[in-house]
Amino acid sequence: MTHAASSTGRRPTAVDSGVPHLGHAIQAEWTKIRSVRALWLPLVAAVVLAVSFVTLSVATKNPMYSTGIQKALDTSNKSFLLTQLAVMATAACAITREYGANGIHTSLLAVPRRGRFFTAKLIVVVTLATITGLLMSAPSVAIVFGSLDIQGSITDTAVVRAVIGAALYTGVLALLSLAIGAIVRSTATSITLSIGLFSVLPTTLAMIQSDMIGKAAEFLPTNAGMKLLGVESGGAALGPWTGFAVMCVWAAAATITAGFLLHKRDA
Repeated sequence: MTHAASSTGRRPTAVDSGVPHLGHAIQAEWTKIRSVRALWLPLVAAVVLAVSFVTLSVATKNPMYSTGIQKALDTSNKSFLLTQLAVMATAACAITREYGANGIHTSLLAVPRRGRFFTAKLIVVVTLATITGLLMSAPSVAIVFGSLDIQGSITDTAVVRAVIGAALYTGVLALLSLAIGAIVRSTATSITLSIGLFSVLPTTLAMIQSDMIGKAAEFLPTNAGMKLLGVESGGAALGPWTGFAVMCVWAAAATITAGFLLHKRDA
């Protein structure tokens, strides 16, 4: 067998040696989430809630109500602050339940390379969250533009960017929440931290009448990322894509920290 392998000049692959490659790890992570309703049902509920909330909001307005693109996007994004809690909870639980049920040992036996295990989980969770964000945003925007007299087109650059941005924002938010979960290893603590950092803190700072604090608050991950979901403002410190870049930097820092601790700490 060895002679045959060497005679072909082909080096043994991960599959040949019995070591699961990234594709196998991704498939395993997808199976875990698909088989646990508590992980994917909140995402389905978030989509239904977001679209329903926007539908009800539009139904209360006069069909002849005329408004600009910014107000239209504000209407379509109304449920985002609420539904993003479901995304944060799902992402955090995707990793913390491994520790809570002591399933991390089984997972690492199946995928011994911790970096590969963590990467596969990130890919699956972020992909699901990104799709969820798109399913929340695209119908909501379509409902608003189809029901109200909007002074602008649904194909406007700002509108298209807002729809795509909602998907990207939700994916990176899930990445941040999953990284926090991997760092603290506790479902309750990770969800509390995520809500505090990404929802409570920005809202609290917005109530403080201070230009300096207001400018600094723009660099918080969710405030920065939400720039993608609206019309670009000339007076803002961050533009849509620079704001999203800031959010990605936060996510990268949290992910690198989580990966480092996953390698260094005992399972």
